[in-house]
Amino acid sequence: MKTIYFIFCTLLCITTARSQECSEDFKQISGLWDKLTLENALNDPESLTSDFDALKENLTKSLGGLSLKGNAPKLLSTKGKEKKGTIKKGKKRTYVTYMAPKESMQITIASSDNLSGLEVVICAHTKANLTENLASHTFMAGESSKSFTVDNVKGKVLSASLKHSGEKAQFSISSQ
Repeated sequence: MKTIYFIFCTLLCITTARSQECSEDFKQISGLWDKLTLENALNDPESLTSDFDALKENLTKSLGGLSLKGNAPKLLSTKGKEKKGTIKKGKKRTYVTYMAPKESMQITIASSDNLSGLEVVICAHTKANLTENLASHTFMAGESSKSFTVDNVKGKVLSASLKHSGEKAQFSISSQ
């Protein structure tokens, strides 16, 4: 009985350690909540962009010579503007939206390359620091695009974490 319990606990720890968590990336930008209002996001999104860029700059300075260019969350527009990127094997990229202006949003990831091995986790974050995993998907061989429709997200910040175990690939991501 002890052996079965030990095996179960070991497997649980291994699978938990390998999977992505919604909250780990969002902790880096939780300070923006004071300025994130639906009115601000709709009327003056540029002010949020400058605050986001300032946060990245401050994080970079506080960590000395460490570059956060590749590791810091990137801002993803909620108006369908496409972001392009490259992800290498073993690397992770996180994209974060403004507060969602509507109840249902669609996040699309596409590539002309094979995205086999790309793990995607879509999460919603509330002002009360509650995090909800909305969708997840691991691309299989031959898959090159996927759209995620998430509901009940008005007023929440969305994040899309991409973790790649396949070969280097170029991709695009958009949210609308």
